[in-house]
Amino acid sequence: MFGLKCLIVLKLMDGILYKDKNIGEYDMFLRIASVAIMCGQLVYAGEVMIPATVASVEVSSPVEYYVEGALGSFSLEDKVTSEELSVKTGMLGAGIAFSPYIALEARYYRGIGNQIDFDSGATSSPDKVYDSTFTNLSVFAKFSYPAGRWTPYVLWGYGSLKLTNIEGGDREERAMQYGVGVRYKTTEHLSVFVDWVRTYDDKGFDGRAKNDDISIDLVSVGITYRF
Repeated sequence: MFGLKCLIVLKLMDGILYKDKNIGEYDMFLRIASVAIMCGQLVYAGEVMIPATVASVEVSSPVEYYVEGALGSFSLEDKVTSEELSVKTGMLGAGIAFSPYIALEARYYRGIGNQIDFDSGATSSPDKVYDSTFTNLSVFAKFSYPAGRWTPYVLWGYGSLKLTNIEGGDREERAMQYGVGVRYKTTEHLSVFVDWVRTYDDKGFDGRAKNDDISIDLVSVGITYRF
């Protein structure tokens, strides 16, 4: 039953989040938040199957809210030509932890500044800098395994990526996104983390390099505050 509800939620993600690619970033964030709430209702209603040893301890754990911020890097790679786009990034996020093991999290990434570096790789094109911006909006399910102060975790979700003013136009895709990371608790409320997220892995990118394997990675180092 939970698997069926997950499929329904994923369909809603496609319909609610991205039926109109021309909506603003604020409206997009509101749509992502609405999907996160729907996912949270499934989890909080007891639809998630967790091991008995975990359930016996954590089923009565209070819900926690948290915010986070990070700095990192964006890298788009064409695996055929070795061309690469890269830029430093900032990230803001917020989440709901239903237990120490399960959380729902929304993230907004943006390139720092309005320029993206282009490395021509194995092609004869010159390296250059695009007057461009990168953004990524995502909603993730976060699965954690606390081990003392250290907590490794896995992210799995859905998001929308956008590059503006690339080769005369804006490029946008939506895709399943996944990643791994680790968090270290420094105080009762504060922790630091590092993670890697694969935000795109497919043929081409919104009409460009249609036959090439394109991957996009985000690496972040940041701070989480739990209320």
